[in-house]
Amino acid sequence: MNRLPPGRILWGGTLAPFPVAEQLVAAEHLGYHAMSISLDTVAAAEESGMPAAELARRAAGHGVRLAVLEPVVTWLPVDPRWAMARHDLDRVERYGEALGVSAVCVLAGSGLGLSIDEIADRYAALCRRFAAHGWRTCIEFAPMSGIRDLPEARRLTTRADPGTAGVIFDTWHFCRGAADLADLAASGAGLIDYVQVSDAARAVSGSLGRDTYHRLLPGEGSFDLAGVLGVLRGLGALGAVGPEVITPAFAELTCVEAARRATEATERHLAAAEVVAW
Repeated sequence: MNRLPPGRILWGGTLAPFPVAEQLVAAEHLGYHAMSISLDTVAAAEESGMPAAELARRAAGHGVRLAVLEPVVTWLPVDPRWAMARHDLDRVERYGEALGVSAVCVLAGSGLGLSIDEIADRYAALCRRFAAHGWRTCIEFAPMSGIRDLPEARRLTTRADPGTAGVIFDTWHFCRGAADLADLAASGAGLIDYVQVSDAARAVSGSLGRDTYHRLLPGEGSFDLAGVLGVLRGLGALGAVGPEVITPAFAELTCVEAARRATEATERHLAAAEVVAW
């Protein structure tokens, strides 16, 4: 398989049903240079006897860099019953150092009882902490989270030290939220570090929290991906982009086939947006 351009990244959520060893094989087969990896995946690998540093070495053996660690939620108050609550910031730092990541994806829980200014102050402090490791701290907005849209994410980044903060833009979160292309176009260059691409049916299935785990391949749903990707291209925001198609349907496929379908669908849309494809 030909290598994809260096800016393509395979988001780990796409291959969540599969063991990490299979994910790495699929990433290499499809020609990726980089993947994201979840805290849960790293923890599971360690519990099975594979330390994070060994995981990074195996990834390198496949020609793949584990570039983004995700998602960090414990920078804000979090319900201890939530599985992600076990990943405190010390653990995040240990994993990130061992993996050699460039960025950390952070999410804000909902119903925190904090003002946007209070969240922004905590975010700025987190950016300073992670910058000591050489990492960008990228906020991922989501309509069901404490940071619901791009304007709120932008407000956080303006409070952080220059060069330490950025945004992860998920087409699912944007299109299930405000989906304001004019506001996106006005957001300016340099705000968005990474882009995740997926699609969805017109109607939400249950809650947004449930629906986000039932995504569709780009082009199979109702999102205006051509419009969104076109605006992102104009902003110069498609330098690090790839599929994040989270769906239980992929469990019926092989890992390589799931990655292939997600990659080919995403590349078709990027080509239509005049982004250099493979």
